[in-house]
Amino acid sequence: MKRILGLTTAALMGASILAAPALAESKMDLSGDAGATTTMPDVDTGTTAAIGGNFESALTAIGAGSSNAQAIGTLSEVDTVKVVSVSDLEGHDQAALDQAVSQNSDSVDELRTSIGANAALSEELRSQGVDTSAVVAAQIEADGQVTVYVM
Repeated sequence: MKRILGLTTAALMGASILAAPALAESKMDLSGDAGATTTMPDVDTGTTAAIGGNFESALTAIGAGSSNAQAIGTLSEVDTVKVVSVSDLEGHDQAALDQAVSQNSDSVDELRTSIGANAALSEELRSQGVDTSAVVAAQIEADGQVTVYVM
């Protein structure tokens, strides 16, 4: 019994260490009173904020377009949308991007249709100045954030 409790405790402690970075992110309500002061947090765009933001991630998302389109079609609300310009990603290769989009054109079209049919997501993209015809891939992250890749 002591052995099982010890193993369980060790497993829970290990899992809590892995979950800590995810819990460190918090949502901010920026719509406060006119007299309120809101300070934006410092964003580390060079390292931790860019994790998973590489060209290979975009190519993988393009290849999974159909399944991502289905997942986006089931979203009822969208909390956070991150728009990523593929040309700004580390390791960007325009020829590889063009080939991936060409080979997956049906999936990309399905994704664009799915985004257009999702009122919450399409409105958020419009508010960020994104034309859905520029979208080449999208994915739903584990925390519910939608990452949209545009050309």
